[in-house]
Amino acid sequence: MRRIKRIELMDGDAPLTFEITQMSATQQYNWVLRAGLLLAASAGEAGITVDTKTDFSMAWVGKMFREHGLGLFKGLAPEKVQPLLDELLSCCSRVVDNAKYPCTRESIDGYVSNFTTIVRLQMEALSVCFGGFFTQKSTDGNGKQSPLKSSKAETTLKIPRRA
Repeated sequence: MRRIKRIELMDGDAPLTFEITQMSATQQYNWVLRAGLLLAASAGEAGITVDTKTDFSMAWVGKMFREHGLGLFKGLAPEKVQPLLDELLSCCSRVVDNAKYPCTRESIDGYVSNFTTIVRLQMEALSVCFGGFFTQKSTDGNGKQSPLKSSKAETTLKIPRRA
């Protein structure tokens, strides 16, 4: 059964309610696969090093997201990343008086006025869709916490500074 989470985000002074529905298992698999292939193909642009003969795997993609969150996409061409972010947004619906309105790139501007609301919504969708896969503690022994931490109040993203 897919997870469904209802959240309230502040868009400036206005509280907005959204419902996020977890992607299906095959949609999750395809999203992670596409994200991993994009990162492996664009590693230099993303500021990461990857040996595709030994490093690339679903576990590697999960580890990279646990360490960097959506910051992994920093530095990549927006047209490469946008389909993945749009797919996260498509898991969301704006809720008004129990009526649901789908969130798409075309419709979201009718719901929100601040771009940070969209980013927070995408981060929440990442957490709902991939929870444990992207947000577990790192398994590499360094004890780092997840860069995407979810709580009832707010989701935060820590993007490490690159030299």
